[in-house]
Amino acid sequence: MVKFTLHNHSLETDGGLSPLELIAAADRKDFGLISITDHDKNLSMDYLDELLAESPYTFHYLSDEACLIEGPNKSRIVVLKGNEITTMRSKDEGKSFLSSPYIHVLGIGYKGEVESYKTLEDTIKEIKEKDGIVIAPHPVAPFFWGMGEDNLRRFKDDIDAIELNGLLVYFWRPFNQKAKKLAKELDKPLICGGDSHFKGTYLEGFYNISDYKPKLLLENPLDWLKQVIENKEYKLVDGYDNKKVKKKIFWGSSKGFFSARVKPLLKRMFKGETRVY
Repeated sequence: MVKFTLHNHSLETDGGLSPLELIAAADRKDFGLISITDHDKNLSMDYLDELLAESPYTFHYLSDEACLIEGPNKSRIVVLKGNEITTMRSKDEGKSFLSSPYIHVLGIGYKGEVESYKTLEDTIKEIKEKDGIVIAPHPVAPFFWGMGEDNLRRFKDDIDAIELNGLLVYFWRPFNQKAKKLAKELDKPLICGGDSHFKGTYLEGFYNISDYKPKLLLENPLDWLKQVIENKEYKLVDGYDNKKVKKKIFWGSSKGFFSARVKPLLKRMFKGETRVY
């Protein structure tokens, strides 16, 4: 059985663990495939190889989009290139007072690089042209920079999956419930994404499991993942029936969000700076 998760952040941008610490956490928790999706950062397999050079992990190059990492106890984890890309909201798009001018989209396994701060339409097109997977993260949570229901409908033919987000617990849960309904209505795969940012919350409660063609996973991880998603050959683990997991995510994320996001914002405001993004 392969455990996999496709939405994780590291210290390379705004996460709480280094890429190596994230890989070690995935190793401890028996994950078979992860994607490191730092904001607007095109992960290089060569760079990951350099980071692992002085570690107990062995790097095996599979392609420019994927590598196989072997642990000291012969455990194996596939790391697939990923990026949470910031795109620009259309000027004529309807907005609420909570809306940001930006929208996030997950690109997984694309060839080369994908530029940030282009329109959502152009970014989705670029990911698909580069043979990548398009996932709509936290899709209907406006203050999380989700793309919103209208864009899900508009781009449904090019979106490969809709995310059930791991930060949206307790009173945020209705956003996941709505995403779940939209995925069913639009006949799109629904996939768990942990959206791990903060220490203590990594790889907790929101992930996927599959027993689909494990040999293909090690030979061609991107093809494996595309088939798993398209054929819905996986099950969701959403953590909602586990009170301990929900509390850990909620309090850990709240504490991390305050330290990493709110405190710097308050400092900028105190200094008279107006920039909020």
